[in-house]
Amino acid sequence: MVDLSLGEDQWMFQSESKWNKEWKSGAWTYMETVAVERSRIAVIGGVFVPMYANHNASVLDIGCGEGSISDFLTEQQKHKYVGVDLAKEAIIAAKKARGPPLKFVHAAAHLFNPQHKFDAVVFSDVLYYTEHEKVLKQYETYLNDRGIIIISIFHQSEKLMYEKIFEFARQIFDKIDEIDVSGYTKKSKDGKLEKTAFHIEVYRIKPRST
Repeated sequence: MVDLSLGEDQWMFQSESKWNKEWKSGAWTYMETVAVERSRIAVIGGVFVPMYANHNASVLDIGCGEGSISDFLTEQQKHKYVGVDLAKEAIIAAKKARGPPLKFVHAAAHLFNPQHKFDAVVFSDVLYYTEHEKVLKQYETYLNDRGIIIISIFHQSEKLMYEKIFEFARQIFDKIDEIDVSGYTKKSKDGKLEKTAFHIEVYRIKPRST
């Protein structure tokens, strides 16, 4: 099997085989049943997408996992949703859990080339595994005029993790909103509660010159 993470320029900083092993073992299934995780995707899919795109928006979800953001999209949006994930096992799980009309694609973020442009692109805790500057510039070209980009990044401390990603995004896009979502999650098998939080920012692409 070809590992999509191992491109010529080594963009993906975690191997596909690692992600496949974790998804197959069920290491990520907890996200479907934890309130803070569901709250995060509810804000993205149920608030930010309709608020800043529209109720008929096409949505590209990078690092989609099982496609859970789609649970909060409108029926019209679901027909225009495409989820992309590096892990083949995640895509298998997504198709099994949700399926049509949603579309799921097994691809590395930097290798994905869509057939059409989108109204909203979501990066759900994935940019810190890539060369984010190159990826953000790449995906700007995948957006329709007035399209939006939503970036969600996990953090556990008062100091925002991966601040450079947000700083770069603010340079090339117009930031229009942000929110912090925090709570407790259960990542370990012993059920121990861990405090967790996510910072989410929304950007609109700058007007394109004619």
